[in-house]
Amino acid sequence: MRTAAHLDTVHLDTEACKGCNLCIDVCPNDLFQAATPQTPPNAQGFLPVHMRWPEYCINCLRCVKVCPDDAFVAPEDPPGNLNGHVFGVSLKWHRFWSGGKTP
Repeated sequence: MRTAAHLDTVHLDTEACKGCNLCIDVCPNDLFQAATPQTPPNAQGFLPVHMRWPEYCINCLRCVKVCPDDAFVAPEDPPGNLNGHVFGVSLKWHRFWSGGKTP
């Protein structure tokens, strides 16, 4: 796992990402989105996932642990993120009331 002292939340290195999409299924806040045909390939020619709403990352590090390509950089001492937890609860309620659909 790569770490950085200056980070507050997990950071996706799109140049290292090979687009396996494993992070999509493990993120409790649904922060990752699969590449689309419009996604530009990285220098290796892969279509990386997109980390939408990185400010709502709760630093659970599930994406970091599941990534076979070490494409994430994590904070050295991951702080809690209250905004991320509130977002996660809101997302769960939204899915509950809308029949499981993601916004």
